[in-house]
Amino acid sequence: CSRPQSKPLLSSSSKRDEADDQVLLQVSLSGFLVSLIDSVPTELAVISCHGVNFEAEWDTRGESYSSCSLATKWFQIDNHCPASFYPVALCPRVTEGKENIELKPFTTDKPFLQAKIE
Repeated sequence: CSRPQSKPLLSSSSKRDEADDQVLLQVSLSGFLVSLIDSVPTELAVISCHGVNFEAEWDTRGESYSSCSLATKWFQIDNHCPASFYPVALCPRVTEGKENIELKPFTTDKPFLQAKIE
């Protein structure tokens, strides 16, 4: 005597939609500032970033490649140490626009720093 087979109430499928497993994280900041202070307290340096874009994408099951990218339009380090010869330690080179129009503060025609990992 054979019994009729019933379908299970919960079933797992080995073929899942790959779009459901992809995670995309995008962060866009107009800017931020970090101040380095010693124990006195005296401000030693200021690090500023403007136009920061971060993007990461990965598969939650680890079956495909992950990628990550970071770009910033303006990155500057100001040296606030007393008697320093160079008050600006690092900053992008400011150039005039294509039509000899001065660019707005903290903007450049190209990203100052751009990195991508795949």
